[in-house]
Amino acid sequence: MSGADKPQVFLSYAHDDLVTVRKLFAALEERKVNVWFDKVHLGPGKWLPQISKAIAKSRYFVFCMSAAALRKIGDSAGFVDTELQKAYDIAMAQDEARFTIIPLRLEEELSHGDHRLSIFQQYDLFDDWDGEVDRLAAHLGGEPLASRVTEEAQSEEEQLLQSVLAKAVTAYVNKHYDDALPLIEKAVTLKPGDADAWYVKGVTLGHLGRHEDALRALDQALALNDTHALASVNKATVLFMLGRYEEAVTAHERAAVLDPGNFIPWVGKGLALEQLGRTEASLEAFEKALAINPDDGISWSGKGRALAARDRHEAAQRAFQVAVERLPQDSAVWVARAKSLIKLDRNEEALKNFEKALTISPDDSHAWAARAGYCSICSDTRTPWRRTRGLWRSSRGLLTHGCGRAAR
Repeated sequence: MSGADKPQVFLSYAHDDLVTVRKLFAALEERKVNVWFDKVHLGPGKWLPQISKAIAKSRYFVFCMSAAALRKIGDSAGFVDTELQKAYDIAMAQDEARFTIIPLRLEEELSHGDHRLSIFQQYDLFDDWDGEVDRLAAHLGGEPLASRVTEEAQSEEEQLLQSVLAKAVTAYVNKHYDDALPLIEKAVTLKPGDADAWYVKGVTLGHLGRHEDALRALDQALALNDTHALASVNKATVLFMLGRYEEAVTAHERAAVLDPGNFIPWVGKGLALEQLGRTEASLEAFEKALAINPDDGISWSGKGRALAARDRHEAAQRAFQVAVERLPQDSAVWVARAKSLIKLDRNEEALKNFEKALTISPDDSHAWAARAGYCSICSDTRTPWRRTRGLWRSSRGLLTHGCGRAAR
């Protein structure tokens, strides 16, 4: 392939790094990379339109990252930022196979980055100069000086996969699940044997409420990599959401083996065991979760419920106290605490906890039902029977038309 036929690579840099970038340009040219470098390719006339046109015609935009370059796209943004923004806009609008940004770190110690670069695969150029330039050249359509690097370099398909996955993960992290799903589908199509792609597809489908589809995707991820801890714990979560609690317990146990330092499998196991009525075992699971992460409010709440189910209400109150401190906006914790307080004949406190739950979630059918039931049997003369009856009717309406589980 002649130089003119090879994909064009635009070099973006800060003037402070000119010496290093000149060396990089020469090294890439030696490796037959088609590089556009302003110090060589700018012609007579206005330079800004020439640079904009060069970026638009390029297949790759290499951004040379250094402390100086990051300063110029930060508080004191200059033309380097204009170049990066134009490239970012093109990258977001173009298909991955047509335009890619490549962040290239010139220095190891950088205090910060830039959100526009975070979704793209990064390269380093400060450890093994010749090896790293060879690797970069191979990915830019050039000819590495060391054939060994050519064999180890990623294929174009692998680069595309990583870029698509990066965009998908960015959309997922920002909770744009509908936007993430088509990108993930594309990643799976590009490389159906990639366990990570199937995993990301599974968790995205789970967030979209498509639990059966999520389970199939996570099973595929585990079929490709049976030690994928994240796929394992998320499979367990999906099984729980499907009401398949025995399977969820088994899946969480497997996840705990794969990632023993992770408290989440123990939390999930405790919740599944609670649904199965195995309170002693659920208590043990929640305590194991808290041994790993003593600040997890869900585990404290679960521990409180397990203790209350075994009529250990004083101990339950201690657990609920920590839970409401960790999860002050979770109405279910306040309701569970109130129910346990009733068992201790601490009715005034129980009523305050019910009221707190309803302040947080005025449409919480479980809180209304629990409060109405409490008011119908307590001796609180401040709550007339007429008001109690009205609360109960209100709660019944919510139970019928609100939460499906409560209606049953």
